Amino acid sequence: MEEYQLLERLLSEQCHVGRHKDGRPEADDDDSGEGKVPIAVKEPKEVRSDSLQSPHDSDVTYSGHKGKGYEVQVAETCDEENATQIITHVEVTPSSGSDANATVPVIDSLGERDIRPKELWSDTSYGSGWNAVEAERRGTELVSPVGGGAPKEAEKGVLSPAEGGKEPVKLSAADFEIDVTARRRTVCPHRTSIGGGVRRRGRG
Repeated sequence: MEEYQLLERLLSEQCHVGRHKDGRPEADDDDSGEGKVPIAVKEPKEVRSDSLQSPHDSDVTYSGHKGKGYEVQVAETCDEENATQIITHVEVTPSSGSDANATVPVIDSLGERDIRPKELWSDTSYGSGWNAVEAERRGTELVSPVGGGAPKEAEKGVLSPAEGGKEPVKLSAADFEIDVTARRRTVCPHRTSIGGGVRRRGRG
């Protein structure tokens, strides 16, 4: 029966079965005084986000940021020259999934309908190095902010007097230019490429 399968799934995903210390309820439990109970509810951090959330819809998942339910992936045109912007893609996905996993499928769906864009603008969660490479292979340039926290204070190594000695600088992932086609070398922004060699300017 479907009801039994849901109960079995609930117990395996949300509870410890047969491993609850000696099986005795805690003093403040509702079932205290009823004898040994070999089942205990797991701590929230032990429960997977794709675990059973509702007996009415077993496909519902959970996200600490988005809550229970689903999310919707939406793509639309955004050219200033268009008199009207049009929604070109809508897809319902689990809330527990990463938005980064939705980027390439969206591009592929648009390609199947011959409306794959030359540029795809997205927020940070849809961007990644892998997605940028896969988008490039499909003829689309993925444009998104660089992920990561605020840049931390860094300090250059000892420079020559002509270079001004030590100087505090701030570095973030955006300071690194990476050629996803691997046709040109990528170096630390604290280094300068000279004639096929690299001259160290400080700690990278």
